[in-house]
Amino acid sequence: MAAFRGPVRAQDDIPRLERKLGGLRLGERLSAVERLYPPVGKWPSYVEPKHGVVRIHIERDDARRFPAGVRTIWLGVKHKKLVDIQLIYDLDYTRQKPVAALVDDLSLIYGPPHRNESKFWWVDGKTVIRVFYADVPVETGGVRAVQLNTSEQVIDADLFRD
Repeated sequence: MAAFRGPVRAQDDIPRLERKLGGLRLGERLSAVERLYPPVGKWPSYVEPKHGVVRIHIERDDARRFPAGVRTIWLGVKHKKLVDIQLIYDLDYTRQKPVAALVDDLSLIYGPPHRNESKFWWVDGKTVIRVFYADVPVETGGVRAVQLNTSEQVIDADLFRD
């Protein structure tokens, strides 16, 4: 009989990251997105050459229902399944929950994040959660500018590595 050596620590110390964001879960089919956020018309998309991921861009007016506080949803689909979910929050949400506050909240659950300048992320080997400011083009009084809005992303780790 082998001696008990105690708990294995390597992977056990890393909490499993939630693979869900905005009511959507990585691995779900696009039809689940369309049921949750029924499209008004065809959503704009393009194929990302590097990974072959179809990127879908959904604005509030593009769906009959939309999550509160969200301005834009970016989805990544590969092999007909979600591999990337990104929410860009609206200005009101960004004022209430700037990146630093969202990072603090997630740090309580997942521990300290990795960081590169103003981008923060957590990795568990299968999933990556990222928090950062997204550049949102705005026009006020005929002047074009960029507004920084809080953004949260859940992505398959395989896409994040490359």
